[in-house]
Amino acid sequence: MQIANPKTVENATLPKKITECTYCKQDGCLTDYVCHTATIDSAKNILKIGKLLSAVKAFKKNAREIVNDSRNAAGDPSDYFEYIMFTWGNCTAGYRLVMERYLGRNPTDDELKNKLVPGIRFYFKYNDLIKHSGYVFDGYHPIKIKDELILSDYLYVCIIPHEYKDEFEQLIPLNLANKVHYIPHGGQGLRDWSNTVYEYICTLQV
Repeated sequence: MQIANPKTVENATLPKKITECTYCKQDGCLTDYVCHTATIDSAKNILKIGKLLSAVKAFKKNAREIVNDSRNAAGDPSDYFEYIMFTWGNCTAGYRLVMERYLGRNPTDDELKNKLVPGIRFYFKYNDLIKHSGYVFDGYHPIKIKDELILSDYLYVCIIPHEYKDEFEQLIPLNLANKVHYIPHGGQGLRDWSNTVYEYICTLQV
């Protein structure tokens, strides 16, 4: 998905808060940070290689194949899989997508509230990431990056639920170790957990 004339808006002043969507606890998208949320298995691979990869690169399949895969529970179009997508830092959408991948279907409201399987969240500063050579503004996502992103160059912080600490500690490269933080999930639902994670990163001095 891409707007017809993105250059007409790419230099627009970015507000601190965008209130088109108010599902999150902050009643709007806060724009200092963007994030990419991955399933547990995908996050392990990301940390092992030190890169975020587009689905096409990660699965070594063409986009048309991935469109028809069961992982595409959201019904995204083929060009979606040529990029790494980011949401605003306090957005709940990434965690919802992890649940879709986990279940192979759209989660119910009850599952999102009471049975959330939290993913791993990679945070970046918006003003840093827009300088990446593969940066694209499509008028829908805050940012998307073509093909790959090297974590050591841009990662602000990675948030992993504490209950997965033993699974991840030995996988993390030394040059990323100080960027990884573990916080307890405690059975929180989608909105509460997303809020907990965002409030936590806002307290950091990285």
